[in-house]
Amino acid sequence: MKNTKIYQWWIKTKETLAPMTWSQRLGHMWTYYKSTVILTAVFVFIIGYVLFGMLTAKTILLGGIHANVELTDAGISQITTEFFGQRGGNANKEEVSTLDVALTPIKDDEYFEMNYYYLQAVISRVGAQQVDYILADKVALRIFMTQDIYMDLRELFTKEQLAEMEERLIYFQPADENEKPTEEKYPVAVDISGLPFFGEFCDLKEPIYFSAAANAPNIDDLKAFWDYLNAWGLE
Repeated sequence: MKNTKIYQWWIKTKETLAPMTWSQRLGHMWTYYKSTVILTAVFVFIIGYVLFGMLTAKTILLGGIHANVELTDAGISQITTEFFGQRGGNANKEEVSTLDVALTPIKDDEYFEMNYYYLQAVISRVGAQQVDYILADKVALRIFMTQDIYMDLRELFTKEQLAEMEERLIYFQPADENEKPTEEKYPVAVDISGLPFFGEFCDLKEPIYFSAAANAPNIDDLKAFWDYLNAWGLE
């Protein structure tokens, strides 16, 4: 132990610092070990930041994407506070998370970069199972249909429910390996523009479509959210 370089360095340092005052010692350490001190401080900060994030991270009770759908602050509050409360959410441990994205059909370089950024953010969240529902206008719906992010609504709704909203359903027809449309098609979105909720909390200029995200992690809460939207304002 006494022959190790660390031990010898420690003895030599103690001998050097012994006759100094505390202010001189600090100055000496800063002069000769500045880089080590800074790197240590950065390392401690990063570890502390990661641990803080882990300890304070909340579970997503319901995750949503609002694509070209601008809800008022009151509308967002209805989802993140009112619905959250109805589901018995624990504000210290859970949250309703929503992400607003803006997509455009314009294909110049500026808008292409913006579309790409938002699209990747959505794909990333869906892939990480952080999204349960998607609200979109027709433009965003068409863009999203080029990606594998939608759930077949037959997995979410009963046959009776689907039959009731047949006229409002939007279907997706996948392509085969040769990029030719197959005979199969399934519902991925339903027009919900007529619901009182959106008449109250959204400036309706275009139809709004409700979809479920592929691999949505909170199916029970998603079904409850659908019921909440349909029941709002009808009491």
